[in-house]
Amino acid sequence: MKKYLLPIFLTIMSIYLSGCAAPETFVRTTEPSWARIEIRDDVKYDRSWQTIYDLLVRNFDIEVAQKENGYIRTGWMYSWTGQVTDYYRVRITVKFPEDRKSVEIKSEAYFKDMIGYDSRLLETYKTDIMGTIGRNTR
Repeated sequence: MKKYLLPIFLTIMSIYLSGCAAPETFVRTTEPSWARIEIRDDVKYDRSWQTIYDLLVRNFDIEVAQKENGYIRTGWMYSWTGQVTDYYRVRITVKFPEDRKSVEIKSEAYFKDMIGYDSRLLETYKTDIMGTIGRNTR
């Protein structure tokens, strides 16, 4: 009977510990950095704002939206990994500089008590923004 207890215990512990590991896309940092996307010349600010707002509202609740200041911040999402968890959450912040010719975006993530960002979340929204209103890179 004892020879079966250790494998069972190890299996239970590995399942428990694997559920508590940070997602592979979590990057630990003290200050998430901003990514800048240049907006096409033919796209006006109103369209840029609405396009980005529409992209974000598909997956997030909007916590702050100030069109006159060029600022959007989503609420925290606890299900970005595909499962609802109490220990991993993400959000997106978007800001337009005064000239409105570009947009800056950052992803923030918390895993337990660690601060960072989610690289997949950031790349997903950068790609979506570039594909809709972004300037082509040469």
